[in-house]
Amino acid sequence: MGGIAVGNYDVENDKNGYAFLCDITTKEYTEFKLPDSITNTLYGIWYNGEDSYTLAGGYSSHKLGKLSQAFLVDYNGKTKKISNLKTFSYKNETVLSIITHFEGITDSKDNGYNMPADWITLNGEGNGASFVSVSRNSDGSFGEANWIDIEFPGSSVTSANTVYKNNVLGIYVVKEDTDTKEISSFVAKVVTDK
Repeated sequence: MGGIAVGNYDVENDKNGYAFLCDITTKEYTEFKLPDSITNTLYGIWYNGEDSYTLAGGYSSHKLGKLSQAFLVDYNGKTKKISNLKTFSYKNETVLSIITHFEGITDSKDNGYNMPADWITLNGEGNGASFVSVSRNSDGSFGEANWIDIEFPGSSVTSANTVYKNNVLGIYVVKEDTDTKEISSFVAKVVTDK
Protein backbone atom coordinates (compact mmCIF):
# COMPACT_ATOMS: atom_id res chain seq x y z
CA MET A 1 0.00 0.00 0.00
CA GLY A 2 1.66 3.24 -1.11
CA GLY A 3 4.93 1.38 -1.75
CA ILE A 4 5.20 -0.14 1.74
CA ALA A 5 4.37 -3.69 2.82
CA VAL A 6 4.06 -4.95 6.40
CA GLY A 7 4.76 -8.36 7.87
CA ASN A 8 5.81 -10.44 10.84
CA TYR A 9 8.38 -13.03 11.80
CA ASP A 10 9.38 -15.25 14.70
CA VAL A 11 12.83 -16.37 15.81
CA GLU A 12 13.40 -20.02 16.72
CA ASN A 13 13.31 -20.62 20.49
CA ASP A 14 12.05 -17.09 21.10
CA LYS A 15 8.43 -16.67 22.20
CA ASN A 16 8.24 -13.04 21.04
CA GLY A 17 6.78 -11.94 17.71
CA TYR A 18 8.37 -9.25 15.58
CA ALA A 19 6.93 -6.89 12.96
CA PHE A 20 8.46 -4.92 10.11
CA LEU A 21 7.75 -2.50 7.29
CA CYS A 22 9.38 -2.95 3.89
CA ASP A 23 9.86 -0.22 1.29
CA ILE A 24 9.15 -2.10 -1.93
CA THR A 25 11.31 0.21 -4.09
CA THR A 26 14.45 0.44 -1.94
CA LYS A 27 14.05 -3.02 -0.33
CA GLU A 28 14.75 -1.34 3.03
CA TYR A 29 13.30 -3.12 6.07
CA THR A 30 12.35 -1.16 9.19
CA GLU A 31 11.68 -2.99 12.45
CA PHE A 32 8.36 -1.99 14.03
CA LYS A 33 8.05 -1.98 17.81
CA LEU A 34 5.49 -0.14 19.91
CA PRO A 35 6.70 1.50 23.14
CA ASP A 36 6.93 -0.92 26.10
CA SER A 37 5.86 -3.87 23.93
CA ILE A 38 6.99 -7.48 24.14
CA THR A 39 5.46 -8.77 20.91
CA ASN A 40 4.30 -6.85 17.84
CA THR A 41 2.39 -7.91 14.76
CA LEU A 42 1.42 -5.90 11.70
CA TYR A 43 -1.30 -7.30 9.45
CA GLY A 44 -2.62 -4.15 7.82
CA ILE A 45 -1.39 -0.93 6.25
CA TRP A 46 -3.46 1.83 4.66
CA TYR A 47 -1.93 4.65 2.60
CA ASN A 48 -3.49 8.01 3.48
CA GLY A 49 -1.45 10.04 0.97
CA GLU A 50 1.94 11.81 0.93
CA ASP A 51 4.00 10.21 3.77
CA SER A 52 1.00 9.20 5.91
CA TYR A 53 0.01 5.58 6.63
CA THR A 54 -2.21 3.88 9.20
CA LEU A 55 -1.10 0.52 10.58
CA ALA A 56 -3.20 -2.22 12.22
CA GLY A 57 -2.23 -5.31 14.21
CA GLY A 58 -1.77 -6.50 17.76
CA TYR A 59 0.78 -6.34 20.54
CA SER A 60 1.49 -7.42 24.09
CA SER A 61 3.28 -5.72 26.96
CA HIS A 62 3.70 -6.21 30.69
CA LYS A 63 1.47 -3.17 31.24
CA LEU A 64 -1.52 -4.69 29.40
CA GLY A 65 -2.20 -7.46 31.88
CA LYS A 66 -3.44 -9.65 29.03
CA LEU A 67 -1.91 -11.56 26.15
CA SER A 68 -2.64 -9.12 23.34
CA GLN A 69 -4.59 -6.03 22.31
CA ALA A 70 -5.41 -4.73 18.85
CA PHE A 71 -4.10 -1.33 17.83
CA LEU A 72 -4.24 1.41 15.22
CA VAL A 73 -1.37 3.84 14.80
CA ASP A 74 -0.35 6.46 12.25
CA TYR A 75 3.07 6.11 10.64
CA ASN A 76 5.10 8.69 8.75
CA GLY A 77 6.99 6.94 5.95
CA LYS A 78 9.59 9.70 5.72
CA THR A 79 10.44 10.25 9.41
CA LYS A 80 9.51 6.67 10.46
CA LYS A 81 7.73 8.14 13.51
CA ILE A 82 4.39 6.94 14.91
CA SER A 83 1.51 9.00 16.30
CA ASN A 84 -2.08 8.60 17.47
CA LEU A 85 -1.53 5.11 18.94
CA LYS A 86 -4.79 3.65 20.23
CA THR A 87 -5.38 0.17 21.64
CA PHE A 88 -8.62 -1.78 21.34
CA SER A 89 -10.18 -4.68 23.23
CA TYR A 90 -13.14 -6.77 22.09
CA LYS A 91 -16.40 -4.79 22.39
CA ASN A 92 -14.43 -1.92 23.99
CA GLU A 93 -14.44 -3.87 27.28
CA THR A 94 -11.07 -4.79 28.79
CA VAL A 95 -12.62 -7.57 30.90
CA LEU A 96 -14.11 -9.55 27.98
CA SER A 97 -10.98 -10.77 26.19
CA ILE A 98 -7.38 -11.82 26.74
CA ILE A 99 -6.56 -11.51 23.04
CA THR A 100 -7.90 -9.02 20.49
CA HIS A 101 -6.16 -8.63 17.17
CA PHE A 102 -6.75 -6.64 13.96
CA GLU A 103 -6.02 -8.72 10.84
CA GLY A 104 -6.12 -6.02 8.15
CA ILE A 105 -7.39 -2.53 7.33
CA THR A 106 -9.35 -0.65 4.68
CA ASP A 107 -10.79 2.84 4.52
CA SER A 108 -14.43 3.63 5.23
CA LYS A 109 -16.80 6.37 4.10
CA ASP A 110 -16.55 8.39 7.31
CA ASN A 111 -12.83 9.27 7.12
CA GLY A 112 -12.14 6.19 9.21
CA TYR A 113 -11.21 2.55 8.79
CA ASN A 114 -12.71 -0.94 8.84
CA MET A 115 -10.77 -3.88 10.27
CA PRO A 116 -11.34 -7.61 10.63
CA ALA A 117 -10.67 -8.74 14.21
CA ASP A 118 -10.18 -12.04 15.99
CA TRP A 119 -10.56 -12.39 19.75
CA ILE A 120 -10.43 -14.91 22.60
CA THR A 121 -12.53 -14.48 25.74
CA LEU A 122 -11.02 -13.88 29.16
CA ASN A 123 -11.46 -17.48 30.30
CA GLY A 124 -9.98 -18.70 26.99
CA GLU A 125 -13.04 -20.84 26.22
CA GLY A 126 -14.67 -18.62 23.58
CA ASN A 127 -13.30 -17.10 20.43
CA GLY A 128 -14.65 -15.35 17.42
CA ALA A 129 -14.41 -12.77 14.69
CA SER A 130 -15.71 -9.25 14.27
CA PHE A 131 -15.96 -6.46 11.73
CA VAL A 132 -14.71 -3.28 13.41
CA SER A 133 -15.20 0.34 12.31
CA VAL A 134 -13.23 3.25 13.77
CA SER A 135 -13.69 6.91 12.82
CA ARG A 136 -11.23 9.78 13.15
CA ASN A 137 -11.83 12.46 15.75
CA SER A 138 -11.53 16.12 14.73
CA ASP A 139 -8.02 16.26 16.27
CA GLY A 140 -6.85 13.33 14.09
CA SER A 141 -6.91 10.73 16.87
CA PHE A 142 -8.91 7.51 16.56
CA GLY A 143 -12.43 7.28 17.99
CA GLU A 144 -14.16 4.38 19.72
CA ALA A 145 -14.66 1.13 17.84
CA ASN A 146 -17.99 -0.16 16.58
CA TRP A 147 -18.02 -3.99 16.75
CA ILE A 148 -20.18 -6.32 14.63
CA ASP A 149 -19.62 -10.01 15.39
CA ILE A 150 -19.31 -12.46 12.51
CA GLU A 151 -20.16 -16.12 12.92
CA PHE A 152 -20.48 -18.54 10.03
CA PRO A 153 -23.69 -20.58 10.56
CA GLY A 154 -23.04 -24.00 12.06
CA SER A 155 -19.35 -23.38 12.68
CA SER A 156 -17.42 -24.07 15.86
CA VAL A 157 -14.82 -21.38 15.02
CA THR A 158 -14.98 -18.34 12.73
CA SER A 159 -11.91 -16.23 11.94
CA ALA A 160 -11.79 -12.91 10.05
CA ASN A 161 -8.57 -12.61 8.07
CA THR A 162 -8.83 -9.66 5.70
CA VAL A 163 -11.20 -6.87 4.70
CA TYR A 164 -11.98 -4.58 1.79
CA LYS A 165 -14.59 -1.86 2.40
CA ASN A 166 -17.50 -3.85 3.98
CA ASN A 167 -16.38 -7.27 2.72
CA VAL A 168 -14.72 -9.68 5.16
CA LEU A 169 -12.85 -12.82 4.14
CA GLY A 170 -11.94 -15.53 6.59
CA ILE A 171 -12.15 -19.19 7.51
CA TYR A 172 -14.51 -21.28 9.58
CA VAL A 173 -14.37 -24.73 11.14
CA VAL A 174 -17.19 -27.27 11.26
CA LYS A 175 -16.73 -30.32 13.48
CA GLU A 176 -18.20 -33.35 11.73
CA ASP A 177 -17.58 -35.55 14.78
CA THR A 178 -15.01 -35.72 17.56
CA ASP A 179 -12.20 -36.69 15.17
CA THR A 180 -13.08 -34.79 12.00
CA LYS A 181 -12.96 -31.07 11.26
CA GLU A 182 -13.74 -29.34 8.00
CA ILE A 183 -12.01 -25.99 7.41
CA SER A 184 -13.43 -23.75 4.69
CA SER A 185 -13.17 -20.13 3.60
CA PHE A 186 -15.95 -17.54 3.41
CA VAL A 187 -16.62 -14.01 2.23
CA ALA A 188 -19.31 -11.89 3.88
CA LYS A 189 -20.66 -8.44 3.12
CA VAL A 190 -21.28 -6.60 6.38
CA VAL A 191 -24.22 -4.21 6.46
CA THR A 192 -23.51 -1.12 8.57
CA ASP A 193 -25.27 2.17 9.27
CA LYS A 194 -22.33 4.00 7.67
